[in-house]
Amino acid sequence: MARKAKSTKPAGATSKAPKKRLHTELENDDPNQQQTILPPEPCTPTKQTGGRSGAEVEYSAKKTRKRTSAPTTAPALRSPGLLSRSSHANTLSSRGLPPKAQKVIRENEADHQVENMLCANIPEILQQARPHDEARSELAVATSERICADLEWRISKDPNQRVLRLRKRAKGKQPDTATSTTNDDSKLAALLSSMGIAAANESSAELEGKLAAEFSEFQPWVFLSASSGKQNERQSYPWIQHFHLYIAHLIRHYLGSVQYGENPATASPRLLLPYKRTDTKYKGSDDDTRADIGLVSRSVGANVAMVDGSAYYNEVFAVTEVKASSGPPRAASTADSDTSTSQLDGDAKQAFKQLFLYSRQVFAEQPDRRFMWGITICDNHIRACILTSSGALASHEMDITTAKGRCDYIRLLVNWCLCDWHQLGFDPSVRYCEDERGNGHWEIDVPQMATGDAGMESAGSRYETQTYTITGACVAADHLFGRHTRCFVATPKQSTGNQGKVLIKDSWSYLGRHQVQERSGELGEIAFLTKIGQMVDEHPEFAGTVPRLEDGGIVRLDVNGQLAIDSVETVLGDLCRHLPKHSSDYAYTHVRLAMTPVGTRLRELRSVAELVVVISDALQAHKAVLDHCQILHRDISENNIMFTRSSNNIHGMLIDFDNAVDANAARNRSGPVCTGTLPFMSVNNLRKAKVARTAVDDMESVLYLLIWLGVWGITTEHRKQTHDKETQLIEWNMDVGMAIRNKCYAMSSKSNLDKLLNEFYTPPVSELGSTLQAENNGIIADYEDLKRIIKAMRKAIFDNPNVPGNAKGTETKTDRTKAPAKTGRRANVSAIKQALDPIFSDEENEREPVDSFEERADPELEDEADLARRTAQLVVHEDGAEQIPGQSSATSASQTPPRQKSPTRAAVPQNMTPMKHRQQCYKDMIKGKRSASHGTGKSGGQDTNSAYLSSGTAGHADSYHHSQKETDDLALAHANSAADSDTADSIAARMEGVLGGDLSDPELAEYAGQFREWLAHSSFSTERPIYGCCEAFVLFVARLIKSRHRRDAGWRLVLPGECNNFKPIDSNSNRQPDMCFQLDAIDSNVGTRNIQRYIDTFAIAEAKRLDTRAEGDKALAQLVDNSTNIYLAQLDRRFLWGLTVCASSVYAALVIHDKVLVSPAMDIRKAEGRKQFISLLVYWPMCPQERLGYDPTIRRCEPGELQSMTGDSVQDEMDSIAYEIDCYDDKECQWHTYVSVRTIAGASRCMGRHTRTIIARRKHEAGASAISTPAGASVDAQEVVIKDAWARTSADADKDDTRNEIELLRIVRNTFAWDESMVYSKLEAGGTVQLKRDGVYVDDTTAAVLDMLGSDAREQLDIPYRVHRRIATSPVGHDIKTVKNEEELIIVLAEAMHCHNRILNECGILHRDISTGNILVVRSDSAPSGVHGLLIDLDSAIQTDANLKAPAERSGTPVFMSIANVEDLTEDRTALDDWESLLYVICWLATFGIKSDDRLVGSQTKRRPIHLWSDGDMDDIANHKRTHMNNSDNFETNITDKFQSKEDPLVKRSQHAEEIVNNLMDALEDIRKEAEQSIRNKDIAASLKQ
Repeated sequence: MARKAKSTKPAGATSKAPKKRLHTELENDDPNQQQTILPPEPCTPTKQTGGRSGAEVEYSAKKTRKRTSAPTTAPALRSPGLLSRSSHANTLSSRGLPPKAQKVIRENEADHQVENMLCANIPEILQQARPHDEARSELAVATSERICADLEWRISKDPNQRVLRLRKRAKGKQPDTATSTTNDDSKLAALLSSMGIAAANESSAELEGKLAAEFSEFQPWVFLSASSGKQNERQSYPWIQHFHLYIAHLIRHYLGSVQYGENPATASPRLLLPYKRTDTKYKGSDDDTRADIGLVSRSVGANVAMVDGSAYYNEVFAVTEVKASSGPPRAASTADSDTSTSQLDGDAKQAFKQLFLYSRQVFAEQPDRRFMWGITICDNHIRACILTSSGALASHEMDITTAKGRCDYIRLLVNWCLCDWHQLGFDPSVRYCEDERGNGHWEIDVPQMATGDAGMESAGSRYETQTYTITGACVAADHLFGRHTRCFVATPKQSTGNQGKVLIKDSWSYLGRHQVQERSGELGEIAFLTKIGQMVDEHPEFAGTVPRLEDGGIVRLDVNGQLAIDSVETVLGDLCRHLPKHSSDYAYTHVRLAMTPVGTRLRELRSVAELVVVISDALQAHKAVLDHCQILHRDISENNIMFTRSSNNIHGMLIDFDNAVDANAARNRSGPVCTGTLPFMSVNNLRKAKVARTAVDDMESVLYLLIWLGVWGITTEHRKQTHDKETQLIEWNMDVGMAIRNKCYAMSSKSNLDKLLNEFYTPPVSELGSTLQAENNGIIADYEDLKRIIKAMRKAIFDNPNVPGNAKGTETKTDRTKAPAKTGRRANVSAIKQALDPIFSDEENEREPVDSFEERADPELEDEADLARRTAQLVVHEDGAEQIPGQSSATSASQTPPRQKSPTRAAVPQNMTPMKHRQQCYKDMIKGKRSASHGTGKSGGQDTNSAYLSSGTAGHADSYHHSQKETDDLALAHANSAADSDTADSIAARMEGVLGGDLSDPELAEYAGQFREWLAHSSFSTERPIYGCCEAFVLFVARLIKSRHRRDAGWRLVLPGECNNFKPIDSNSNRQPDMCFQLDAIDSNVGTRNIQRYIDTFAIAEAKRLDTRAEGDKALAQLVDNSTNIYLAQLDRRFLWGLTVCASSVYAALVIHDKVLVSPAMDIRKAEGRKQFISLLVYWPMCPQERLGYDPTIRRCEPGELQSMTGDSVQDEMDSIAYEIDCYDDKECQWHTYVSVRTIAGASRCMGRHTRTIIARRKHEAGASAISTPAGASVDAQEVVIKDAWARTSADADKDDTRNEIELLRIVRNTFAWDESMVYSKLEAGGTVQLKRDGVYVDDTTAAVLDMLGSDAREQLDIPYRVHRRIATSPVGHDIKTVKNEEELIIVLAEAMHCHNRILNECGILHRDISTGNILVVRSDSAPSGVHGLLIDLDSAIQTDANLKAPAERSGTPVFMSIANVEDLTEDRTALDDWESLLYVICWLATFGIKSDDRLVGSQTKRRPIHLWSDGDMDDIANHKRTHMNNSDNFETNITDKFQSKEDPLVKRSQHAEEIVNNLMDALEDIRKEAEQSIRNKDIAASLKQ
C-alpha cells in the first residue's frame, strides 16, 4: 500500500467554480443508517462516461454545467455532490418498498420527528451563527445594525407606514422603536476604516436605485396585518426572495472588500442568494417533494441577483419552507420556557414537517454536511431551525411586521455571511479542490491511528490526519437524524491507479458522554477491528474475509485556534439541554475510519452458486471472529456481506461491526436490546427477549437474507424487474410487530414457507424466446436451488431437537409420543447433515406444524369477531325493531336473559383474517335478520313500519314510502327554527337550477359537473367514482351554507376529507374507511380537508358500486366495523352518525349502544332524494353538538390552556391530546372538573357500555355551587381514575337498582372512611352525566339520545335502557402484569381478597367478577413490601341478603367464572364462587406468565389445555373446567404441569448455540463445494461457447 500524506492540521485548498461531478450508478441501500457497507469494487478512473456497469464508480472528466445561467453571477462556493440519487427515485431501496410506500413512510417519520425530535422557542439559536472571532463578531453587529437602520428608515418614510401607525395607535400601541430610524452609516464606516477596509466601489445613486426597487417588491410583507386577510403561499415567494436580495445588496456594498484567510470559500464574507425557481423539485432528489425557496452561498463579489436555472440539493445552503395560515396574520408568540411542539399550531408543524423532508435530501447530497440550518415562514412569522444528529432546535417567532422581528432575522443573515465555515454546518476536513489543470476532486482527512489501548485514542496523543482523494461514493446520509453514515472509495493523496484503495466510513457515533469506551459505536468498532486484524495476522487464511483498519479516530475541528472534538456538544454547546430527552444523555461524536479491502455488493453476483460461496465465506469469517476474538456480529444483512472477485475466484467478506459486542460481556447476556437491520433481525431480537444473543440469531438472519434476495432478485437486472412488486416481505421492514408476525407465520410450517417462496423471482414470460429458453431455464433452476437451501436451513434452525420452538418465537407440532432415537452431538450432526443434504436431492417429508400465529387478545376480553356477530343482530332495518340476543320479545330489557347455548368466542377461519371475519359476521347476521322477516313485514311481533329509521333498497318501495314521514321527523328534530328548513329548501332549489343549466356561479357549476355522473347511473363499475361525486355534492351544499349563514353563530360546515379508502394514522387495525367527514368553522374555506386521524373525524361513509341487498349489507357492516375506531379515538363521543352510499342511493345510519338505525334510501337521481340528503347536510351543521353525538361535558384542551392548567411537570406526562372532564356528583349536587393525563382504555367496541378509563387530575376550584361548572387555574397533584360508561339498567335508574356501581362505591367509602390502612377503590366523585337543555339539566340516558326521534319512536323501538355514568376513584393502580416476582404477586392477591372479604362482610356486597383485569398493583413507599393489592370494578357486584348470598345470575369474565356461574345454575352465588375465580386467576397467570416480559402470546397459548377455558360456548367451558378440576391427577396433568418453569426456554437455545452453529457450518461446507463446482462448470461452458 502506498504511503499516505501526513498533515497535523487540515490542509487548505483553493475552491473555485465546480468543474467536475463524481457520479455513481449505485443505489442508496442504507436508509436506516444502522450499519456500514463497503462499496462495489470501482474500476480505474477514466474519462469515459459510457459503458459503466451498476457496480462501477467512475470519475467523470466531463465538465458540469453552470449552476446559474446569468453570466455576471459569481461561481458557487459550494461544490458538486458525490452521489447522484435522482435516478433511483423509481427503483427499489433496501427497505424493499416501492416509491409510493417509501414516501408514505417518510412522511410519517417526519410527523413523528416534528413531535419528538424538535424543540422550539429557543432564542439562543440565533447566537449559534455569531462569528467566533471577536473582530468579525463586532463587524457583524455593526453591519446588522446599519442594515436594520436603513430598512426602518425606508419603512418610516413609506406612505403605507402612516396607516400602520394609525392602526397601532387605535389599538393603544406605539410604533416599534427597536432601532434607530436615521440613515447614518458613520459607526460602520469608522469600524471598517479602523480595519483598513473600504466599502465597495458603487455609487450611492446606483445602490439607492437597487435598494428602492427591492424594497418596493417586499414591502407588502412587512405591512401584513389582520386586515390583510388570508395570504396565498405563492404570493409570499417574491416578497421573501427580494428581502434576501435587499440584504445581499447592502452586505456586498459594506463588506465587499473584506477578506479573511486564504480560502475564499470558507473565510471571506459570503452572500446568500435565493433561487429564482420556487416550489420546484431539486436536482438530486430521490422523491417528488418540491422545496419552496432555497438559499445558496456565493462569494461576496458576486452579482446580487436571483440564481437562475435548476435548483440543486448538493449546493443549497438552507431551505425555506413557506406556509400560509388558515386565518389572517397574527402577532408573534413570545419566547417562553415551553420548548415542546405542543404550542405550535398546525401550519407551523406542517412547515417543519416539509422542512425536515427537504433537509434529509441535503444531508444525502452534500458529503461535507455536519448539520444544517433551515427556515420556516408562516405568513409574517419566521423561525430559524438548526438540525443536528441528535435533534432539531428552532428559534422563537420573528415577526417581520415588527422592527424587533426584522432586526433579529437580519442579524441572523449577517452572521451567516460572516461566520466560520463550520458554523454553517460544513466540514472543513472534507474539501473540493482543483489541481493546476483545473481538474476538480474531493479530499478528506482521516484521523491517524492512535497509540492508545485497543485502538482507542490516547488522552495526550497528538492529532494527525491522513489525506485521501475520494474517487467514488456509495452510501449517503439518507436519514435526517441519527448516525449520518457516509461511505467513500478513496486513495491516499499521492497514490495513482488502484494502489492503496480504501473505503472511508464517516459517521456520527451515538456515545454516552462519560461512557465512551464502555458503549458500542465507532470507537468500539475501532477496538474490534484492531482485535480482528491481530487475528488475521495469526490466521492468514481469513485475510480478505474481514475488513482491516488502516486509519481511524474522532474528527477534530479548529475552533478559533483550538482543536475541539467534533460532536453535537461542540455544535450546540449549552443548548444541548434542550435536545429531546432520549438524546440529552448522549453526544453524537464524529468518527471516521479507513478500511481495506473494498468489496462489491451482493447484487453484482451472477448466480445462486456464487451467492452460496460468498455466504459460506462470510459465515466462516463470522465463526472465526467469534471463536478467536469473542466478538458477536449481531447485524447480518444484505449490506454487511460483500464479495471480492479476482480472475475466476470469488470470496465473501463480512463487514460492519457497528453493532457487534463482546460475546462474554454481561450486557450481551441480559439481551434486552433490539439491534440490527429490521428485515433480517431474528424474532428473539425483534421481541427484545431477555436472553443472550448467540450465533444462532445471526444464522437466522442469514436465512432471512436468502429469502430477501430470492424474492427481490439476486442480480441488478433482476431487481429492476421487481421494484414495484407486491410481496409480504414489505411487512418485514414496515413495523417491528408486523415483522414478528410475518416471520413467525412463515417459519412455522413448510406450507407457510412455501407461500413465501412462491414469491421468488421468475423471468418475465415475454422474454422466453427460443434463443433465451435455455438461459431462463437456468435462472429458474438457480432460484429453485436457493429454495431448497432455504427449506433445509429452516429445518436445521427451527426443527432442531436442541432448539425449543418457542425459543425462536415460533412453535411447531411435534409427536409427543415419539421420543428422539438418539441424543448428543453425533445424533444432532446426523440430523442436520440429513436436513441439509445436497441441494439437488429430493426433500424428506416434513412434519406439518401449527399453522396459526395471530396475536391473541387477552382471554379476559371478549373476542371482536363475537362482538361483531352480536352487534350485527342489533341492526334495525325495514323489518322493524329487533330484540337483544337471547331475549324474547316479551322479555323486558331489565330482565335477565334466559340461558342459551351461544358461542362466546368464535374461532377465526384459517383462510380469513380477523378483520375480514369480523366484517363477514356483520354481513351474515344482517342478511340473516332481513331474510327471516322478508315477505312477512313482521319481526318480533312488531309492525314493519314501527322503526323511525329503517333501511330500504330500490326494490322496497313500500317500506320507503311508509317510512318517509319518520325520516322527515328525524331531520326536523334537529331544526331550531323554520329558517333552517328554508335553508334546505333554498339549497335544493339552487341545486336544481344549476343542474338545469344555471352557470351564474362557476364554483357551484364546477361542483355540479363533478357529481352529475352520480345522477345518471344506477350502478358503477368501481367504487372510486362515487367518492368524488359524494364529496362534490357535500361541498356544493357547504358552499351555499357558508354564503347564507357565515355570520350566524352556532353554524358550522361539514366538509369531506381529501383521502379515500385509506388507513388513518391513529388506527389500531387495518380498517380503511372510504370517506371521512369533518366539522369546521363556518368561516373556513370550503374544500376538502386533510383528515388523517379518526380523532378529527365527525362521520365516515362506506361506498358500494351497486344498490343491492348484498352490497348494502356489506357497506353497513364495514361502516359499523370502522366506527369502532372513532369511539376508541374520541373520548367525547356518545353515539355516531354515518353514511352508506350504494351507487346512487344514500342511507343515513345512527350507531348507538345497542342498535344501528338505518334510514330509507335517498335516491340522488331524483329531486326528492337529493332534497332529503341536502336536509341532512343542513341539519348536521346547525344542530347542537350533543345531537351530533358529542359529549358537552368532555372538552378538548387547547395547548396554551392546557399548560396554564397543568404546568410543565404535569404536561410532560400527558397524552398529546388532553381533555377537560366534568364529573357531576348527584349526591352533593356539585360539579368537579378534571384534566386528563393519559387514557388507559378507550371504548374499543362499537356496541355495549362504551367503557372508557382515564387517568386525570382535578382542577382547583374557585368556588363551586350546585349545578355550576367551576373555573379552574391549576390541577391537584393527586391522580384519580375516571371511569365513563353507559350502564344498562331499568328505566328508573336510581330505584331498586342493586347493581348501581356508584351507590355501591358510596357504601364502601362510608364504611371504610375511618380506616386509613384499608386500600380500596375510593369514590372521589360520581353520578349520572348531566346535559343542559333549554337551561335545564337532564340525565344523559338512552332516552336523551333518542329524543330526536320523538316520544313514539322511543316507545316502539325495543332498545335497552342505559344510563351514562361517570365516576372518579383513587388510588391509581397498575396492571397485575407489572409485578416483579411471585412474592409481589402473592401480596397483591392476598390484599385484594382481604378487601373483597371486608366489603362482603361489612358492606354486604359480593364482587362476582374476580379476574386479572380487576386486581391491580399499587406501589407505595409506606408499604412494607412496597406494593398493595387493589380490587376494582363493582360493575358486576350486587348487594347480598342477610346470609351474604346473591341471586343466581351469570356475570363476570368467562375465563375466570366459577363452574356454577358458567353453567348458570340456579343456586345462590356466594363468596366461594369468587374464591374459585381466584384459583383460576392464579392458574392462568402461572401458565401464561406472571410478568409482562414472560407472557406467552400467539400459538404458544394454544398448546396449553387451560386455553380451552376461553374457547367455545359456555357449556364447553364448563365441561373443560369440570374435567380439569375433577381430581388431583387431572389438575396436575392439565394445569400445574403446564406452569412456566423457572428455566426460560430461550436459555436452552443459548446453551446449545455453539453445537447448532458447528453442525450448520459443517453442512454448509458440503453445499459450498457443490456451488464452486457449479461455477467452474459454467465458466468452462462459457469458454467453449466463445
